[in-house]
Amino acid sequence: MKRADRLRISRILSRVCASGLVAAFVAMAACSNGGEGDRCERNNGNADCKDGLICMAGSQAASGWQNGGDWCCPQDRTQATAPPCVLGTGTVPGADDAAPEANTPDAGDAN
Repeated sequence: MKRADRLRISRILSRVCASGLVAAFVAMAACSNGGEGDRCERNNGNADCKDGLICMAGSQAASGWQNGGDWCCPQDRTQATAPPCVLGTGTVPGADDAAPEANTPDAGDAN
């Protein structure tokens, strides 16, 4: 193969790779504005989540969801509907016929 042909092929491959990198960047940017229960990246603050949601560390997620990464959740998790965000269980309240977990009374409540 001639040197000119190799240079031409090299330029074409460079353009293809550059196009691939641009496409990957656009795809990653499209992942922002996640809804409740969508993945997010804590290193980006709350920028990956829609307004009103925060990027919650996976270690704070509902039972069974802690190792799945970080999640977009409401700041007031009592309002959560997505499984990773729901407090106390790994399921959405009302998703099955089981009774919800009983609330634990505060130490100051007198019964």
